[in-house]
Amino acid sequence: MLLAMHRSNDHASKPRGPTRVPADRFAREIAAFLMPSYATRSRRLNAKPLGRFYGCRGTLSANVLSDPHAFVGETMLLEKSRIPAGHNVVNMFVLIKGGADRFITFVEDVIGGTERAEVRTPDKDGTLIHAEIQLGDSTLMLADSKPSWPYTPAFIQVYVQDAQVVLDKAQQAGAEVVTEVSDFYNGFRLARMKDPWGNIWWLYEPDHKKQITEPKSDVSWHDKSPSQIYTTLMNAMEHLSGK
Repeated sequence: MLLAMHRSNDHASKPRGPTRVPADRFAREIAAFLMPSYATRSRRLNAKPLGRFYGCRGTLSANVLSDPHAFVGETMLLEKSRIPAGHNVVNMFVLIKGGADRFITFVEDVIGGTERAEVRTPDKDGTLIHAEIQLGDSTLMLADSKPSWPYTPAFIQVYVQDAQVVLDKAQQAGAEVVTEVSDFYNGFRLARMKDPWGNIWWLYEPDHKKQITEPKSDVSWHDKSPSQIYTTLMNAMEHLSGK
């Protein structure tokens, strides 16, 4: 994945640094970028590229934007049949400070993943520039974070059979429990852990006392005292670091 990163033209102007934007605005812009309707495309013909808002250089080419028949009612996402086996349309990439090899072992021992050894790619300095772990029907991609790169924690949600068993294994491997197993929504129970590299994992296990339902928004808790699920996350995020 890192090897496939687009390199911009040397003569292109330098992008401005990223700025904070509301989550709903970010979602609307990404949706418009990936699923451009005629109205959306027309509105953005003279708009600045996504980099204006997010510090990146992504934009649609001029010939696509100017074609009134391009992508109308369609998506820019690739269909599943054309995606490599084990990958989904969206896949996570994690940068590890302090040893991607040990992270792979952690995931294999605690979660039950399996490294795809055939794609392991070392960099010239001996670190990993690309590796993949198969987790059920999903792929978790990763690499060693270079010394000069910033700390960028990942937030990973995974469905498990028994969250407490995972927490126990994780603690034995050096992880910290963020949220004990707690009742949650939509027929699931929730737990969280922070692994030794500062990534936070959301563990969802089926609540056998309840029927699994389709996810939907519920803000009835706004008028109640904050729950353990809420307060433990707020505390973890406020003190998050790579150490």
